[in-house]
Formats: sequence, structure tokens, C-alpha cells
Amino acid sequence: MKNHTCTCGSSCACPDCPCASRAGLFGTLGNPGRLAILTALRAAPQSVTELSRRTGLEQTAVSHALHRLSSAKLVRARRRGKQRIYAIDAIGTRELARGLGECVLGTKNGRAQR
Repeated sequence: MKNHTCTCGSSCACPDCPCASRAGLFGTLGNPGRLAILTALRAAPQSVTELSRRTGLEQTAVSHALHRLSSAKLVRARRRGKQRIYAIDAIGTRELARGLGECVLGTKNGRAQR
């Protein structure tokens, strides 16, 4: 694949482009159910059962969405007895915000680039 100058300002081949990998991350947020789960987790860490009740989604849908959000490093889990309790991953969400700023707003390290 031919190199090009990406919107992020680097010369890259598309498969290895930081914007290409971020597109997958942003795509993870393109599902209303996953967004509802993240919104619910802002209030407090919760189990699949609690998230299902709060969002109105089936438990299997919540589990699937949490797997996808965990893979994207947007949520993390810890054990509480037999349950897994999910919470927003602060590091992953900061990376998401940084990536959004770089790809869409043209910022680098929180500062606008020329």
C-alpha cells in the first residue's frame, strides 16, 4: 500500500495508521446499547444484572457489549464474589478523548496544531 499523509499529519500506510486504529475504537461507541452502558457506569460500577435493569437491555446483550467495551479498554472488571463488577476505565477513556482530539480537532497533547 502506498504511503500518504494522513489527517493526523503523519506519513503512513493505511493499515498501520493511528487514525485507522482509532476508527475501530470510535466504531465501538457507534452502538446505542454500548453508549447506554457507559452512561450507566458513570453513576457507579455495576454488575451485568444491574446494567441490564438500568439500560433495559437483555443480559446477553449487556455481556456482549461489555466484552466489546473491555476489548477497547473503555471498561474494566473486578470480581465481587461470583459476580464481575464493571466500571469505566479512566485510562482508556482518556486515550479515547486524546485520540478524538488528535484525529478530529487537530490537537496534540491537548494543544491545537497548525
